[in-house]
Amino acid sequence: MRKSGAVVAYSNKKSLLFILKACEGADKLLTEKGEREFTNFVREITEKVENPLDVLDYYALVKKLFKALKSELGIEKAGILIYDIENSYPLHKEEGLERLLYLIESETVWEKPVLAYSKCLEDTPILKIYDLDRNEAYEPLAV
Repeated sequence: MRKSGAVVAYSNKKSLLFILKACEGADKLLTEKGEREFTNFVREITEKVENPLDVLDYYALVKKLFKALKSELGIEKAGILIYDIENSYPLHKEEGLERLLYLIESETVWEKPVLAYSKCLEDTPILKIYDLDRNEAYEPLAV
């Protein structure tokens, strides 16, 4: 049973990077229900925004959806961070995934969120990465 961890989703088309950190119950993020709820959460946001800064216009919605996600999965101590990856973290090729993993693990990307709402401030390992444009998921060890 994994206590803490993070799942990551990104879309180059929308230039958005989502990091959901859980400081408790991270194993719930890897269940079929957890994966479905997380991808539905990020898709609902990416469908509404035209550019990364639009996320700020949807702050109340993001907060509401995030609370519903935590409640649905039974996770209380968690956080969501949303980033603009257009210029800083482009992920066009597979080596881009390795770069993303490195940036997240080295906490380079943690410094520049467009929106952050978190009760989980601890370092957490990356458990899974979702490419929203290709509908693919990657395990960090496979990257």
